[in-house]
Amino acid sequence: MPHSIKTAISLPEDLMKRVERLRASAGINRSQFFLRALQTYIEEFPETGEEKIASIYRQIRETDKKLLDHFGRHSYKNLPPYEK
Repeated sequence: MPHSIKTAISLPEDLMKRVERLRASAGINRSQFFLRALQTYIEEFPETGEEKIASIYRQIRETDKKLLDHFGRHSYKNLPPYEK
């Protein structure tokens, strides 16, 4: 295993009891259990740079639509003439 980093987390007692039962039945230690759980979670829910960008653009599109809906009825034709 490459270099590891220790971390501490706080879990609800009932969740930790469940973790202990599951890891004991699997015959693995806590570190192995949490490592596998995190790897599974990350593999199941990957978010690449492209997906992040797409998400941001979706948010921008929604914001633009809301702005257009709100201000669209105020046409440039209703603005006073431009004076230099």
